[in-house]
Amino acid sequence: MFGNKEKTQDITAEIIEKVRQTDQQQKLENERKESIESVIDVLEDKVDMPSPDIS
Repeated sequence: MFGNKEKTQDITAEIIEKVRQTDQQQKLENERKESIESVIDVLEDKVDMPSPDIS
C-alpha cells in the first residue's frame, strides 16, 4: 500500500503526534475560555455591588 513498513510507521507516528498536539492545544484553549468566563462572572457580580463592598 505505502511502499514499506518503516515509512508507514513513521507516517503513523507523525499523525499520532499531530493529534496529540491538537488535543493539547484544544484543552489549553478551553481552560483559557473558562478562566475568562470566570473573571467576567466575578466582574459582573462586582458591578452590582456598592463601592464600599467591593474588595
